[in-house]
Amino acid sequence: EAPAVRAVVCTLPASAGFTLPEWMVDDTAASKPAVLDVVYKPPLTPLIKQAMETGCGYVLGSKMLLEQGVEQSAIWTGRRAPRADIAAALLANMEGQGGLGVVSQGLNR
Repeated sequence: EAPAVRAVVCTLPASAGFTLPEWMVDDTAASKPAVLDVVYKPPLTPLIKQAMETGCGYVLGSKMLLEQGVEQSAIWTGRRAPRADIAAALLANMEGQGGLGVVSQGLNR
């Protein structure tokens, strides 16, 4: 029996084409891992697509970038960060990358 993997954090570029081994995500897996992919361009990496298709929980790189930016802004300025403005700028920067609807939903969670 394969060990249970609870989370996978991927820092590889999307061009690596990394996906999880089938035993981690197929229907026989005791539990599926949560997938966190730090890549935000493109928003839908092969790993994130696999996570979506196989029912794994996932966090998009764009969501991690937003949360990091909001926290860093607050730390640097000592004031609450303009979350909506940062999210809008992030979305505007990602236009034409594909998967923008998924990114938009992810940023609003």
